[in-house]
Amino acid sequence: MVLTGSAGVAGWRRGWVALSAFTLISLMWLLAVVLFATDYRDADGAFDCWPNCTALQDAVGFALLVAPIMVVALLASAGIAGLLRRRSH
Repeated sequence: MVLTGSAGVAGWRRGWVALSAFTLISLMWLLAVVLFATDYRDADGAFDCWPNCTALQDAVGFALLVAPIMVVALLASAGIAGLLRRRSH
């Protein structure tokens, strides 16, 4: 938590918002993968637990599904912003 928070603050202060967000999302996804792979408190049941999922299973399932989508959207928006910034100079 401290590491991800530090990365976020450092990225925000230096103007590296896209890099900071990418780092935070990647760390969130990596943590979800580790929890899923090690079966921590039945985290690997995230996709077959419905309707009795725990909060951990919901969080792991959300992170595994949504984080890659967020990274693609972030990279696309950062690329578009970079292109627009180059055109304006």
